Amino acid sequence: MIIVYVGILYLVFGNLKANGCRHSDLIRNNESKLILGIDIPVFISTLLISSLYAVVVAKIIQRHKQVHELSRDTATRLKHCGITLGILIIVSFTAVLPGSVYSLSILFNPESVDVSMRRITNSLYIIKPLIEPVIYVLRIKKFRRYLKCYCCRSIRVREAVVVFAAQNNVANN
Repeated sequence: MIIVYVGILYLVFGNLKANGCRHSDLIRNNESKLILGIDIPVFISTLLISSLYAVVVAKIIQRHKQVHELSRDTATRLKHCGITLGILIIVSFTAVLPGSVYSLSILFNPESVDVSMRRITNSLYIIKPLIEPVIYVLRIKKFRRYLKCYCCRSIRVREAVVVFAAQNNVANN
């Protein structure tokens, strides 16, 4: 599917090297094609994925209400899943919404193309897949416990070194 999509984009934009155009001129001249070919599909797919996440959260809430006597572990797991999905939805919209709003503003006002703003919004697109695994890992309680122990251990080691160095300084004077 991705190969077909890239092929369609290639047909729309053509061979960039054959034209001898500068890249920045090409982007400015074809900004509306880029928006319709890339930004709008990304926004639509984000809406679709977020709506599916919302359906899952709704099912979790519905299951929670249907079963009156949930064990404490089940209730905790349901709450944990709902919070994780909520965080993922917020991150998705935070990453995609600025680029989509900027793209729509360019469609209505083509003179307002700003390459630096485009770089910022594209960076947000890249940050999303990088931050999602971190969210999943940090939502694991066992991992957080190990991370806390590791961080506390390194702080204790630093404090011990400082105390030891201070004692040696006092003893040497």
